[in-house]
Amino acid sequence: MSEIFYKSFKMNEFSVSDAENEAVIEGYGSVFGNVDLGLDVIEKGAFNKSISDKSGKFPFLRDHEYDTENLLGYAEVVEDSYGLKGKYTISLDTQAGKEAYALAKMMQKAGMPFGLSIGYMPIREKTSIDQQTGIRYLKEVKLLEISLTPFPMNEKARITDAKSLFAELEELKKEIAEIKSHQAKPIEVTSDNDAELKEALTKLKTQIKQNYV
Repeated sequence: MSEIFYKSFKMNEFSVSDAENEAVIEGYGSVFGNVDLGLDVIEKGAFNKSISDKSGKFPFLRDHEYDTENLLGYAEVVEDSYGLKGKYTISLDTQAGKEAYALAKMMQKAGMPFGLSIGYMPIREKTSIDQQTGIRYLKEVKLLEISLTPFPMNEKARITDAKSLFAELEELKKEIAEIKSHQAKPIEVTSDNDAELKEALTKLKTQIKQNYV
């Protein structure tokens, strides 16, 4: 059997879905075009065959433990221009799911966010190595599973709950519009309204920077 490889990625937010006893996180499990700490570059299109073969659904595990006790739930993934975009559903009815989610939230609060790690096998005939740099370019991989891990490798790929973030941004837009509607003086002029507007704009910039930069 071919050797199984793993890649880990940083995540930055968890959220609970509307469904009872399920926690859902969203974001990228892999990004295209950057060199990771293992000197690998995953190229766009590398996951397409696996996604097609498995209808986009894969096991979501804890730390690449291939047994039912460490099965957290399932991942639903697609490729876009940036990377492997997914929604990862954790069952809170299982002991593994409850423990993993509780720890991930605790570490997130402490500023030590969990990450994602993909388990995969390179397709040898679709792999090339730069002899000068040692960088391996992966044009196709067989995706096996995605795991929740406390040891992220690649800082470029993050998980963010897009629905939660966009809701916050929309709320901020409304706040800014409401403040502007009562704004009679230029924003450079100091007033209570100016301060509120600047605070809302600062919060908006921080949200965007944390989740998309």
